Amino acid sequence: VPFMLCSSEWDAIRRGLQVAPGKCIVNGICPMVGEEEFLRLARECRRFGAALVVLAIGENGEAETYEDKVRVCQQSYRLLRSKLDFPPEDIIFDCLVTPVGLPDKMGCSVNFINAVAELKRTCPGVSFVGGVSNLSLAFRGL
Repeated sequence: VPFMLCSSEWDAIRRGLQVAPGKCIVNGICPMVGEEEFLRLARECRRFGAALVVLAIGENGEAETYEDKVRVCQQSYRLLRSKLDFPPEDIIFDCLVTPVGLPDKMGCSVNFINAVAELKRTCPGVSFVGGVSNLSLAFRGL
C-alpha cells in the first residue's frame, strides 16, 4: 500500500520521501505555482519514484467548470509527459469534487464526472482521486 505524503511545506514532503519505505504518493501539486516550479516539484517526486496527485488548480485558481478541469489537467499531463517523461501510471488527477446540494454550485459535481471521463480518454494511463465526502457535504449540514 503506498504511503501518501501531504504538506504545505515541501521540505516536510522531501524528508518523508527520503525515509518512507516503498512507494509514496505526494498529494499534491498544481500548475498554479507556475510551470517552472511545477516541473521542479514533479522532478523531485520522480527522483524518489513517487506517484503524484495533481490538483486541478490553474493560474486562475480552482478549476470549477468542466472546460477548466480538463484544460488544467491536460496541460499538466502534457508537461509531465513531454518535459519529464513522468510515468502516466504515477499521475493521479484530483479534479476537485464540489459538494452537491449547494445552490451556488449546481452542476459542479456533473462537471467533475464529465471531466474525469474526458481525461480518461485523452490522458492514457492516469488515475483519479475524488473526495466522496465532498459529494455529501451539504446533506450533513456542514
